[in-house]
Amino acid sequence: MKIVVNDVVATPADGGAYSILQDFYHSVENKNDGNEWYFIVSGPFLASKPNIHIIKKPELKTSKIKRLSFELFTGRRLINKINPDIYFSLQNTPTFGIKAKQFVYLHQPLNFVLSQHKFRFTVAHERRLAIYQRVFGRVINAMLKKSPAQVIVQTQWLKKELVQRKIKVSQNITVITPDVEIPAIYRVDQLDRAFCYPASPIAYKNHKMIVEVVRRLVEAGITDFKFYLTISEKELMDLGINNVPSQVICLGRIERNRVYSLLTKSALVFASSIETFGLPLLEARTIGTKIFSTNIPPAKEALDGYRNVVFFKPNDVDQLQQLMSQWLAGSQKISVDTVKKTNPSRNQNLAEFLIGG
Repeated sequence: MKIVVNDVVATPADGGAYSILQDFYHSVENKNDGNEWYFIVSGPFLASKPNIHIIKKPELKTSKIKRLSFELFTGRRLINKINPDIYFSLQNTPTFGIKAKQFVYLHQPLNFVLSQHKFRFTVAHERRLAIYQRVFGRVINAMLKKSPAQVIVQTQWLKKELVQRKIKVSQNITVITPDVEIPAIYRVDQLDRAFCYPASPIAYKNHKMIVEVVRRLVEAGITDFKFYLTISEKELMDLGINNVPSQVICLGRIERNRVYSLLTKSALVFASSIETFGLPLLEARTIGTKIFSTNIPPAKEALDGYRNVVFFKPNDVDQLQQLMSQWLAGSQKISVDTVKKTNPSRNQNLAEFLIGG
């Protein structure tokens, strides 16, 4: 069987989107099951293998016009020439004119939260998000509605949104919860007086809220703790965040194994107000750490049944400050028994679903 996977959007700088590509690639590399995989990507960050062919299309990453043209008109020639049995888009949009059975992995939530959060064209640091939400979001919805492609989503919440908006009927949508394989050495027992938040520098990830909470804790005389962010100091400034307390440590981009190490010693504070799933939540749950998470439907799904979590209202600085203060005042011991009982069982992965395994 031949399977073409298209993800020219994801690069190592793209956080969660690249993690999805990376995890999918690793799930199929070096398998001797007779299947051939063709990955269409924008750069040299995936290696060819006996069962994997890499096709580089950097121009589709740098030009949205060229990418849209590829999806609507030109892409079919390249893909149909390969003559695949399955075509799989990991980047939210279908490609028209494909002869093979087609699947689209939808993980862009912005246009599904307009009633809760509408980004503004008039605000400089929101302008790019406003374009994605209110222009590209409509394009994605229209393409999905017109295409015969099956859609794969990460949560029941997003499936319901697609059905309610009449973009797809229920039987053409499959929910596959992400699955992460984290080595057993990354497990929690005793946490440091530390918090972490592995997230990209995007406005709705709410780094400004995190820094404000830390500032308030310090002003209240609570100074003996660290808060690790996986963005740079410049990226904080670009988000309009200045006068950052010394307790905030900007690590910049780090490898996932370093994220796992952080989660074995730090409580996760997940402040994002817009998500389709929230991969750090699954990673933290698997490792067994304490989690403080914003109370949004995707996070509730990802953490269903997990005991080491406390939810707070989106953008509620006072509530998060109180929760972090209480935790710092108590013990940072984590119950291993609780972790074992509440870790989720392994889900069918994307590759298994595509090839019907």
